[in-house]
Order: sequence, then structure tokens, then C-alpha cells
Amino acid sequence: MDGISDSHFLLQMVGENYPNGSISLIDQNLHFIYTNGSGFKKFGIDPSSFLRKSIFEVLQPEVYTPIKANLPKVLSGESVVHEVSTRNSHFLNAYKPIVNAEGKVEAFILTSQDITEFKRLEAEHVKLKNVIQKSINEIYIFDPETFKIEYVNDAGLKNLKYNFEEVKQKTIFDIKTNIKEETFKSWIKPVLDRQTETIVFETINKRSDGSFYPVEVHLQLVFHEGKSSIFTIVLDISNVKQYEMNIQEKKEELAATIEELNATTEELKEQNDQLLKLLEEKENLFKEIHHRIKNNLQMILSLLYIKSLNTKDPNLINFIQDTKNRILSISLLHEQLLKLKSINKLDINQYFSSLIQNIMASYKEPNKDYKLHFDVERFELSTDKIVYLGLITNEIISNIYKHAYPNQPNGDIFFKCLRNGSRCSFSIGDKGKGKLDFSKASKSYGTQLIQIFSDQLNARLTIDTTNGLFYIIEFEIE
Repeated sequence: MDGISDSHFLLQMVGENYPNGSISLIDQNLHFIYTNGSGFKKFGIDPSSFLRKSIFEVLQPEVYTPIKANLPKVLSGESVVHEVSTRNSHFLNAYKPIVNAEGKVEAFILTSQDITEFKRLEAEHVKLKNVIQKSINEIYIFDPETFKIEYVNDAGLKNLKYNFEEVKQKTIFDIKTNIKEETFKSWIKPVLDRQTETIVFETINKRSDGSFYPVEVHLQLVFHEGKSSIFTIVLDISNVKQYEMNIQEKKEELAATIEELNATTEELKEQNDQLLKLLEEKENLFKEIHHRIKNNLQMILSLLYIKSLNTKDPNLINFIQDTKNRILSISLLHEQLLKLKSINKLDINQYFSSLIQNIMASYKEPNKDYKLHFDVERFELSTDKIVYLGLITNEIISNIYKHAYPNQPNGDIFFKCLRNGSRCSFSIGDKGKGKLDFSKASKSYGTQLIQIFSDQLNARLTIDTTNGLFYIIEFEIE
């Protein structure tokens, strides 16, 4: 019994803290000699209650049935691995025979690893893969060095009129025949050098039958399992190009009509009405785009909300809440654009007043009261600047709620945005504990986002910890 004794001693050393599962020593009659591990806590079970008992007394049928079925293999000296499911959980069971000095198997070690989270992630991966495969947009993945095509989704195969095996033999230049290799390399160099995340350009794709169609390409660099690839979303813009041609034809017809009719007052008025109609169509098109973006963002917020209801992991809940607030800052911008005549500028006082109220409401605690000190001039900024400022505001205020006033019933949030000539001074902060470990903070996801968004504004970012913690961002308005 030396083999069992040695195994029992070793298992006792590691068993109590065996992570994410259990480890057991079971004799050939299927009685527990030893068992322990963190997995018992999940089901509220005392592992000592299993000792000297048969697996049939303490385990569920769906658990002991595969153990019994694999017993002949184990007793013959074979190591066995299989999956088992019980109580909405999934486990990976591994059997290791214990052989005595005579070469006889007298017991075996059973390790049971909880793979429930892995199975959930695996299912989500399959779902995401299916979404990409069935996307109405064409999606391509190709090698950044050889330009060999590695993946094309169903929409791409349908439009190109290739099957997957055929397209895998192609390079990107076989379908984008109008682009020379050196030219394409110069286009994607900023992405490969990580100077920019995405590039967008228009070109034409060649089908297998020799026909062509215009496309808009969104290209970025992705990494998976230590390998880099080029990921592209391709939009077929045939209808857009046809619309532009129709508009161009209308403009040419309009110019010819004006010239032929010698620009009389009545004729000019008629042509002016046509131009106003085109402008109205353009504005309506922008309104529709903002409306669709807002609806899509609201749908994503709803999905995140549903996800937050189905998890108890505080880190995942915090991540979902932060992500929801980032999306909310963008959604609010499109909502306000829908209400205005302007399509590229917003009043910052109105926008940030609504945004901060929404952020504070999302973090509201029953026994804690935060006071907002809001000092913002009324002037307009371009939407591309406001979207970065909105995301920065979200990151800083969420940090204030999480870190500025621990164990305090009240707290103050200071928000100021003033115009000084052609420059804007943007300040957010608190008068909380005021300490900031820059070596750690600079590596945090939120701080990196603040720095990235500040860089996008070409702004100067200053962090002041003299009296609390304040972020001061200064940039050119135009």
C-alpha cells in the first residue's frame, strides 16, 4: 500500500487549496480515500463527508456513471480524460492509476477541473464567429507579409463568386487588380507601424467572372495567438456610386438649363428650389445616419444591461458599467444632433450637463451623495472634439466614484470648461484623497484612454494633485 500512502500524503499537501475543482484518491472499489479542493465550496459541500464512502452514495448519477464506465480502463493502467456536466456546471475529469510495487493498480487519482467558464466563452466564440460569417458586409483576413487571403465570410464569397477553397489560393491583389503592391504597402504602413489603428479607402473588387464593383475598405491590424493579420470590412458602394452619378447628372442638367434659359429671375428661383431640395435630402440623410447610429448604440446598451444581470463577477460588472457609460457618451451626442439643425457642432453646456447627469445616475449609491460644481460657458464645438471630451469625462468621473472618496458619505465633483480666445480649457477633478501612483495609473486602461483621447485632440494634458486630483486639458477650438 506504499503507492496509496505516498499518494495520500501528496494529495493532502495540495488538496485543500486545489484551484477551481477537486482532487480525489479513490480505491478500486470506488470508495473515497481522500478528497478536497475549492470546487466543493461552489456546491456548499464538506469534502470530509465523502471519506470512506462509495461514489454511488455521494455523487449524482450523471457524475458517477462515467467514472464507473471508465473503471476497467483505469484498472488496466490507462490514464483517461473526459468531460462531465452536472447542476449547470461542466468539469474535465482526469484519471491517473496508482500502481503498487507488484505492478497492480490498487487505486487512482481523479482530478476534476471546473471548465464552466471555458464552455461559456467557447459558446460565445462560436456565436461571434457565426455573426462574422453571416454579416451582410464582406469581411476578409489576409497575411500582412504575403498578402495571401486567409478568410472570407459568406457575403464576400457571394459577391466575388468564388468558393472558399478557390479564394484561399488568391492574394489580395487578385481581387484588387487596380492597386499595385508597392502602393498598397505604402497605404497600410501606418497600420503595420501602429501609427494609426484603422485606414479607410475606396477601390474596386474583381469577381471571378471578370466583372468589377466599387468598395469602401476599412482595414486594421489584429493579433491572435502571437500572429498578426490584416482584418478588413468591405462595403459594396455600388448604390452610393450610382447615386453620386445621378446627382452629378442632375447637376450637369441643371447647369445646362441655367445656361440655356439665360438665368432669368424665375428660372434662377426654380433652380434654387432644386438645390435646396438636394440640400434638404443631404441633411435628412445625415439625420437618418445619426438616428441609426443612436438606435444601434441603444441596442448595444440593452445587450450589456442583460449581460450584467447574468453575472456576479464584480470585475465584469464594473467593466460592463464602464463600457455602457462610454457608449452612452457617444449615443447622447447623436441624440442631440438629431434635435438640432447643425450636423457637425453642438453647444457644450447642454451636452455635458446631460452627459454628467446620466453618468452620476448610473453610479448613484443609496448612502452616498455627490455634489456637482458645474461651470461651463455656452459655445459650440465640433462633434469630433466633443466625442473625445465626452469619453474623457466618462473615464474621469467613473474614477472619482471608484477611488476619490472611499468610506465617506459625501463627495464633490468639479467640472469646468471655459473659452479663452481660440483655445479651450477643460478641467475635471475632485478634492478627495488626492494620491495618484503614476507608475500604476499610467498603465491602467482608463488612464491610457484619457491620454489617447487627449492626443486625438492635440491637447496638453496636465494632472494636478495639489488639492485633490484634477485633469486639465487645453486645446485649440478650431
